[in-house]
Amino acid sequence: GDPDVLLLDEPNAGVSSEDVDDIKALIEDVASDHSVLLVEHNMDIVMDVSDRIVVLNQGAVIADDVPENIRGDPDVQEAYLGGYEAGDLQEQRAKRAGEGAEGETA
Repeated sequence: GDPDVLLLDEPNAGVSSEDVDDIKALIEDVASDHSVLLVEHNMDIVMDVSDRIVVLNQGAVIADDVPENIRGDPDVQEAYLGGYEAGDLQEQRAKRAGEGAEGETA
């Protein structure tokens, strides 16, 4: 059949970065004429493919809005982004990853 809603639970778990891009494109294609309910912990992916985001923390809704507003929501930042906006998250992770690498050689 042709369902009205597609439920995806962590579709990007354990896949390569190339596959993540393909999955994102597939989600966007399906979402053009179907509703998609995406459960995903990778906030960068969520921000890229969503037109509405409902954020849960400990089973409670802490935000329900468009990605642009979710990105700046202080409750979401504290719960999932460690106080950083989504665009800054990768930069902060890279910085932390490099902190222990000084003086090491391969």
